[in-house]
Amino acid sequence: MKKGIDVKLTMLRGIVDLMTSCDDSTELDTLRNVALTALVIVDDISDEYCREQFDEKRTTANNVTV
Repeated sequence: MKKGIDVKLTMLRGIVDLMTSCDDSTELDTLRNVALTALVIVDDISDEYCREQFDEKRTTANNVTV
């Protein structure tokens, strides 16, 4: 995995840690915002992973001689 995905995974782990350490007094708006941020990060990771896979397959296909 490239560094960009690693950074986003680290951010996601931090968000999960934050969510699990919240107590009952945490406001629902705060939890909702944290959850939405996590979803955005997961979407970014998915997009970046797909781009990496597509580029790798395209590069492999271009290097094949027929």
